[in-house]
Amino acid sequence: MQRIIITFILSFLFTLSIRSQTTIHREAKKYYQNAVQLIEKKNFENGQLNTAVENLLKAYEIDPTYGNISFYLGMAYYYLTDYYTADKYFLKYRSLVEQMHPDYYLYEGIVKYKLTDNTAAQEHLQYFLNTMAADKDRFKDSMARRGLQLSKQSQTLMSKILPSKKEPYSAINTIEYDEYYPILSSDRKKIIYNRLETDSTTGKPINRIYIYFIEGDTIGPNPRLLPLNNIENREFIITSMHTNGKRILLISKDNKGLYDIYESEWMVREFTAPLKMYSQINSYADEKFATYGHNDSLIYVVSNRPGGYGGYDIWKINYNSRYINESMINLGPTINTEYNENYIATVNNSNLLFFASEGHLNIGESDIFKTRLEYGQYTRPVNLGYPINTTGNENTFFPYPSANMGLSTLKSTSWDITITYLPPKAKSPAYIMEEQYLEDAKLLKSTVIIPKDE
Repeated sequence: MQRIIITFILSFLFTLSIRSQTTIHREAKKYYQNAVQLIEKKNFENGQLNTAVENLLKAYEIDPTYGNISFYLGMAYYYLTDYYTADKYFLKYRSLVEQMHPDYYLYEGIVKYKLTDNTAAQEHLQYFLNTMAADKDRFKDSMARRGLQLSKQSQTLMSKILPSKKEPYSAINTIEYDEYYPILSSDRKKIIYNRLETDSTTGKPINRIYIYFIEGDTIGPNPRLLPLNNIENREFIITSMHTNGKRILLISKDNKGLYDIYESEWMVREFTAPLKMYSQINSYADEKFATYGHNDSLIYVVSNRPGGYGGYDIWKINYNSRYINESMINLGPTINTEYNENYIATVNNSNLLFFASEGHLNIGESDIFKTRLEYGQYTRPVNLGYPINTTGNENTFFPYPSANMGLSTLKSTSWDITITYLPPKAKSPAYIMEEQYLEDAKLLKSTVIIPKDE
């Protein structure tokens, strides 16, 4: 009899527990519903995502046993790219419910990948793809397949770690502002970079260009604003400097929000007003980056103009094409993919080219790759490896010529400029991995190449 009573009590408590998981507390409901509407619409402008998190945390404080609150908290922190917190709430959600929402496997799989737990990532994403959930939304299906591919590639590449490290360039970085797109002058005495500041007059964010003298500035503060005769009062972002130090390439948005490429020249005491470059370089599309290349004989451009392979591609043109009426040339499918290529950097007196891509053998969504221009052809791109590339987005890498280091941009709380130290035996960044397509064209084989001097 006593055993029957105990069994009945446990059964009753279990029923209450299940009920508490499937029925939300009345006081938590209004916070929860408001947050869910914001998240499901995926319209996160004007701080709406932060508002959703605030409401979900209030609901969670009232009723932590209602599993869906934890699920949407995981989703919200996923969209905020706070993957550690997202993982915490997804794990809480899993502990509270018996039947998981299909999207749980998709988003937790991506979160696990971002946290470099590649085994768990593959399990979650593969399960999502094997269920009917993957057929209901092609966008989610492509997210899962892309995430699964990256996770498998990441697992391979991260197993081949070379002795390198990153550290912030403390003389340049600020706590409150973003610093990005570092450019090293050819004499290696100064770094020019962009900083997104708050304008003291308007209170709005504005990009300013700074110069930092590595061995110290005897004229003024170090770093200091780069003189730029900006007669149009436009907002410019510097992307490259000529080897003579007297010309720079910049980008600026037009009234449609698309970038165009400008050039400025040093005259007497400051750079002249930037002039929009000729029509062969600027199209009706978005030219979002440009750099001088291969001893300033070329200009490389990142553009989504027609005729590419998908997204943003890398194009090139002879620097003096304005006089000989040449057209832009796409670097071709060896370099460009159906995804985005985002950035280019070259080394003086070298045939090396560094670029960012989302579509090659990646560790993260965007990695830094290296290729060579040999006999007019580009060699197959090589991933610079972990920890230079991570599961985050690596979008820039400016190498020191004939040195085992480079400048990159890394996001922690804000975008900062970092200095990356590479294997000491390699004067330039070493080859890490080489892509080799197998006969069925569906698989990739990874081969380690021993680091060597360039």
